[in-house]
Amino acid sequence: MLATHASTRAEWDDYEHGYAEAMRAWLDAHPDDPDAPAFRMRCESWAAAYARWGRETLGFVTLVLART
Repeated sequence: MLATHASTRAEWDDYEHGYAEAMRAWLDAHPDDPDAPAFRMRCESWAAAYARWGRETLGFVTLVLART
């Protein structure tokens, strides 16, 4: 293994909050889309679950590997 990086809580928060912001922006721009109510519910449910449990259990790890 050449290198590793485990995401910080701040990096993971940036990822999750960015996803939720992008989804909310799309929903606000497409209020008449027939799938909008279901997507909004999914987005808000996921954001609430992340805030309650995900910050302690989720993250990224990046591995840089090489064949030997």
